[in-house]
Amino acid sequence: MENKEVAALTPEEAKRLLNAAENTRDRLLIHTLYETGCTVNELANLRVQDFHHATCTIHFTSDTTRNKTSRSSHASPTLCQELLHLTLHKQPTDKLFSGRQGAQLTTKRVRQIVQKLGEQTLGRQVNPQELRYTHIAHALGKNIPISAIQSQVGLDTLRMTQLAEQLTPKRVTNAYDAFFTKT
Repeated sequence: MENKEVAALTPEEAKRLLNAAENTRDRLLIHTLYETGCTVNELANLRVQDFHHATCTIHFTSDTTRNKTSRSSHASPTLCQELLHLTLHKQPTDKLFSGRQGAQLTTKRVRQIVQKLGEQTLGRQVNPQELRYTHIAHALGKNIPISAIQSQVGLDTLRMTQLAEQLTPKRVTNAYDAFFTKT
């Protein structure tokens, strides 16, 4: 794996970013990226039929995921209700998130939206991948099992382990400090 720096937002920064969007579509776009840990390509290609209100899940098809394996990610009841409202009041299109006049929202446009909101609220650019890492870091911080996080975001075991080590170095150190402490 390349030694790229993995950045994640703090819980406070994530909350500010989630509340910064001026329109419903952009707010739900940020919220979906954060809650599901999906990639920008997965988000841009979501269809209305991929959202399952009854189970509060979003299905990512194998043709949009990096590892070419489909998966379902859980969504909070709040996001679920807001997505349902969006689907009931949007222009007729099969895409969950669309641009003007029902056109598909491109990955480039999603990146622009996230970057702009980051600059406005945090004073720096934020990219969709950072929201993915933020989801992972926050889930790890809440002691969600790594296997559950892997399933939610669609990562293989090796990549998930590498990210966990990069996103929570203090937690690993503290765990081993406790291990080495004499009782």
